[in-house]
Amino acid sequence: MTGEKADSFRGASAGGPGDDVERPNRAYLWPIVAIVVILVVMVTSAVAGFVYIERERSHAGAIVTELEQIRNYRYGVTNQMESARGYATTGNTALLKTFFGASDMVSENVQALRRLAAKSPGRSQADPLRIARQLDGLWLRSIGLARRGARVEADALLNSPEAVEALARIRSQLGRYETEARERHAEHDRRLGFAWHLVIGIQIVGGCLSIAGLAASYRHVSRDARRRRQAMRQAEILFHMADVLQSASGQEDANAVLGATARRLLPHLSGALYLFSSARDRLVLSTAWNEHDDDIAPPNILASECWAVKRGKVQANSRSGDALRCEHHLSDGAAIEVPMVARGEVHGLIRFSANGPAQEQELAEAATLISALTDAVSLALSNIALRDKLRSQALKDPLTGLYNRRYMEDSLQRFVSLSQRSGTPASVVLIDLDHFKKLNDEHGHLIGDTILRAVADTVSGTLRESDIACRYGGEELLIILPDCALADAVYKAEVIRARVETLSNVHGVRVTASLGVASSPENSNTVQDLILQADTALYEAKRGGRNCVQAAAARPNSLELSVAA
Repeated sequence: MTGEKADSFRGASAGGPGDDVERPNRAYLWPIVAIVVILVVMVTSAVAGFVYIERERSHAGAIVTELEQIRNYRYGVTNQMESARGYATTGNTALLKTFFGASDMVSENVQALRRLAAKSPGRSQADPLRIARQLDGLWLRSIGLARRGARVEADALLNSPEAVEALARIRSQLGRYETEARERHAEHDRRLGFAWHLVIGIQIVGGCLSIAGLAASYRHVSRDARRRRQAMRQAEILFHMADVLQSASGQEDANAVLGATARRLLPHLSGALYLFSSARDRLVLSTAWNEHDDDIAPPNILASECWAVKRGKVQANSRSGDALRCEHHLSDGAAIEVPMVARGEVHGLIRFSANGPAQEQELAEAATLISALTDAVSLALSNIALRDKLRSQALKDPLTGLYNRRYMEDSLQRFVSLSQRSGTPASVVLIDLDHFKKLNDEHGHLIGDTILRAVADTVSGTLRESDIACRYGGEELLIILPDCALADAVYKAEVIRARVETLSNVHGVRVTASLGVASSPENSNTVQDLILQADTALYEAKRGGRNCVQAAAARPNSLELSVAA
């Protein structure tokens, strides 16, 4: 599996949508660092290259000077020889001036000859200088002979084998020095050319690399900017979802908000929301979205089969590989299950799944967003549960689960007022358990509370959706029956009485109830009087032998209206 199941779907989850944005992004820093290094290399190479080029130019210039000195030395030697021969032949004293001028030129370039001799490999430094002194001595002797009139001897001396050989040797030596100097000059020229090309090449390559680095940095920055914009959009959607969830009146509203948000944020993933059953032994499917035929969310998940619930941590499931997975995961696709934890309590589970060759990668990339979505939903569902709990505590009796007396008074006032305006009837049934104090004294309050809860459940199971059952006080219950006439209310009360009596067989003690029924406007037009009429009817039922239903007597005004009609 690629990337060890995408690093178990990237640690299954890691923080909120802003975490990746806030984490230092070094990806686009590397091109910038590379550009700086390249610029440093370019500047350093340029400076070093120019220093090297200047040094090579200096060496080449020195060689040019040496070549000039070799030419001057050769020219001086040639002039010495020709002027000495001319003087020996013609005796023209003007040639002596030329000879000694050439001799001065030779003397001026003797140091160059020494340096060349030192650089020349395999040659004695004294060799060319010795030959030069030998020639100079021969030429001076020939001039001396010519001055004394021995021109023939002077000419013979200048053309002697010794003089010819010495002249040839020094010319050869000078030619070799010149060749070596030209070779060294050519070598420096080659180095200069190489250095120029190297510096220019480094600048070109460095420039290209810098441009490439800038382009890569721009791509990274652009991608990072896109991610930031996407993260901001996701955060806005999550904030909007959290805001809308605050207005949710119940679980159905929360399901609708979650489904709509998940489709916007993660359109390519299937999802489902599970909530604990009342026994908290299983998770019941509350809603699902983006389901596929091969990935249908199961209706129930046993809490004992879900590692996410048992561990209280994110669980990555896949049927491939040897990694730990939940027993309930039977799909071929991969899934992430995130427990919804808020205020230290697990409220349920959100499950996201994917199919296809890149399923683990898809879930890994969405893990952070899934975690943030789950956190927001967990807190919202916790608030809804807390709100419902507080509302229930404020409106319902904790023992029986029926509405309390305060809610009864408000509701009854509303229905009686409606009855007066519209003329529709509204009835109340007051229920009192017979001999309940004696039952408590003989069997204990625990049995008494159990029977009271059973009676409340029996009453609730008999009523319509519009009817309201309340605990009036102690063992007394009151039922509000909107849009129900007195006769119908008496019939309903009789059904309730019969069902309450059947509880005797269940609990092993005799359970009966007396019921008083009153109706508005037939018996009363005010809440207080209506309850009083029902209580009076209840008293009559008690006095008549208990375990019966008694209707309130009609008001005299009612009877007169009926007769007149």
